[in-house]
Amino acid sequence: MVPSGVRRLGELDMPNSASLLAIAQQFFDAVMQPAQRVSALETMVDLFQAEHAVIFAHETATGRPIISEAACMDGANFERFLLPETARWMAPFVAAMPNGRAVTLQHLTTEQEFERTALYNEVLRPANGFYHLAMRREYLGMCTMLSVCRPRRKVDFSADDVVSAQSLIPALSMGVQLQARLQIADGRCAALASALDRLDDGVILTDAAARPVFLNARAARIVAEGDGLDVTTAQVVTATPIATQRLRAAVTDVSAGAAVTGRQLRVERPSQRPPLLLTILPMAQLGAVLPGVGAPSVAIFITETDAPLAIDCAAVREIFHLTARECDVAARIAGGLALDETAADLGIGHGTVRSHLTQIYEKTGTHSQAALVALLARFTRR
Repeated sequence: MVPSGVRRLGELDMPNSASLLAIAQQFFDAVMQPAQRVSALETMVDLFQAEHAVIFAHETATGRPIISEAACMDGANFERFLLPETARWMAPFVAAMPNGRAVTLQHLTTEQEFERTALYNEVLRPANGFYHLAMRREYLGMCTMLSVCRPRRKVDFSADDVVSAQSLIPALSMGVQLQARLQIADGRCAALASALDRLDDGVILTDAAARPVFLNARAARIVAEGDGLDVTTAQVVTATPIATQRLRAAVTDVSAGAAVTGRQLRVERPSQRPPLLLTILPMAQLGAVLPGVGAPSVAIFITETDAPLAIDCAAVREIFHLTARECDVAARIAGGLALDETAADLGIGHGTVRSHLTQIYEKTGTHSQAALVALLARFTRR
């Protein structure tokens, strides 16, 4: 019998309920602030008067790890939990745990039997653990395991402790689901960024308010020139307020679905070079919808109308059997350089360029620079 005024561990009175709510909130906060997950585990160690706590989560089908963390345990002891043998030793106990239910040692085996297991002697005992309050949750392709442990010299967890732990399972499971989805989204973002960086056109991804989220390498170079287009932390801007207003209106329309096929805008450049051509497309049309607050809504493709053609030299060499130097010459001629400019650019003589050009004509079946340019225009990367 509990004396009056003494709260039993795990009893759901107001202070304890507040502690459980705080832990649940920390599991949610950990999606964006991973350190909060360790804080939640530390709070659980204190609340349940335990020695340490561990959490693991992985994809059920692939085994891909999502989370593996511990609180109040040194690195050497935690490493033992990550060994392949440990997974094998744990397997019978995990299989005996009901999905979505908190259990204690007495639900799985007797104390005497557990003392003889490799799991206890090789893993838990060095970490000063024996009694454990554990939870397994398999949901939507994710498996989550959390356990708080007490030393052998203490008592097993109570029924009230089980009830308290049980109340944390929904928040724990949802936090893991969000974490997994965020990792997938991060992977998609990295893959998308890599693909966009390989484009010859500039690309700026923005949210619905024209706030920049990403610039590919070409867009960064265009912006660095300061000739008609600029990017601040607040928005993408042009050289004139009127053009900037038009750009923002176009981004808003495309983002809202009012222009499902996109919009195009000319942006004049102070240098008097030919204008930039902006093509604004919804991310959904690109098949690259990314979740999350602040995720890009539109893609702004920047075409430099005076930029030389970017010839796919690998394809040209493969089709016409050009040498590397012949392809260099052909690409520069196709890009609009004169023979002397090509010679200077490549650091070779004017006569050498003419000799290469003769070979290029023969291999490509063309007889003039105009015909060569028209042919190679089919091999551009833009």
